[in-house]
Amino acid sequence: MNPHIYSKQQAASILGLCLRSVDRLIENRDIAIIQLSSRRVGIRADDLETYIAARRRPAVGEAGLVATHRGPGRARLPGSHHLPPLSAMKIKSRVAGAG
Repeated sequence: MNPHIYSKQQAASILGLCLRSVDRLIENRDIAIIQLSSRRVGIRADDLETYIAARRRPAVGEAGLVATHRGPGRARLPGSHHLPPLSAMKIKSRVAGAG
């Protein structure tokens, strides 16, 4: 157990979010808080780590994800539909409209 308690500003910095986004997470009860005073709240390090861990997505090679020809860092679940990249769809529509 990590006994450290972060302020909302520190939690926002750790998560890479703005303070308003952290306020929304607290309002939606996505992150647990500790009421330190009538106006001040804290977020336990353990609760912050739990929130982060719950949002982890598996990397390629984990949980059935497979690499595709679409390039590095782009993976899909087996059996999912393949759509062309948006940039290719724009190019096709421009070519079709030019003729």
